[in-house]
Amino acid sequence: MKSIWVAALLTASSLGAAPADFAGTWKVEYTGSPGTGPKTVGSMILALTVDGEHVSGVAHIGSWPGIAPIANGTIQGDRISFTARGYLSSTTGIPMCLMEGTLSGGELVISLSTIENPGGPGSGGVWMYRGGQMDGAAAKAASMEALAFLSRPRRAYPEFPDSNVAAPLTQQQLAARPTLNDAQAEQARSLASLVTEWEKDGTRAFSERHGGPELDRLIAFYTSGVGQSLAATAGHGAAEIQAAVAQFVAGM
Repeated sequence: MKSIWVAALLTASSLGAAPADFAGTWKVEYTGSPGTGPKTVGSMILALTVDGEHVSGVAHIGSWPGIAPIANGTIQGDRISFTARGYLSSTTGIPMCLMEGTLSGGELVISLSTIENPGGPGSGGVWMYRGGQMDGAAAKAASMEALAFLSRPRRAYPEFPDSNVAAPLTQQQLAARPTLNDAQAEQARSLASLVTEWEKDGTRAFSERHGGPELDRLIAFYTSGVGQSLAATAGHGAAEIQAAVAQFVAGM
């Protein structure tokens, strides 16, 4: 009998430790009194992609710093933590935001603070946000907005892409495509087709034909170093797109 109780307790413990389902697109709003929080961040949209205990995706951090790729994302049970650095600069530089939170009963609670470049949203305190998952249409609209921003040529936003990692691809890089196995080659072919279609057709036509999975793949590409490099210029030929995508797939 004792062994049965021990087994039951172990099973309950392991189930309790299972990661919460953070995957999806969430909208959280500031919980404090009006005028007391970060003035540019009344709400945030968090598009989260989960792989085990790792989380990636894009955060829409109010009007500033705006759209920011997620980094250092981890999930432990019902807790999530990640950083996000936007591209819209200011006199204090580009802020690095830290977000930590919990998920319970379908409600996401997130704390926002700034850990680099004081003067950014959340500086001098920890600000609380609360909300739930967005419906499919709203989530898709948020993804389209992020993709349009991330893939825009550098001249549109002087701070984007990050000049440290996003110099345009060199001729040597274009010529030196990595060798891909059959599965990777198929991934690269499919992704290159999406990139070509996106750059040719733009927002409305692309949105009518494609949904979440394709948008997630394009966002992941354009938030990578090689994707940012491609976005640094406009007017890409087929060989340039194929070379960039091959490098991205090889580094996954």
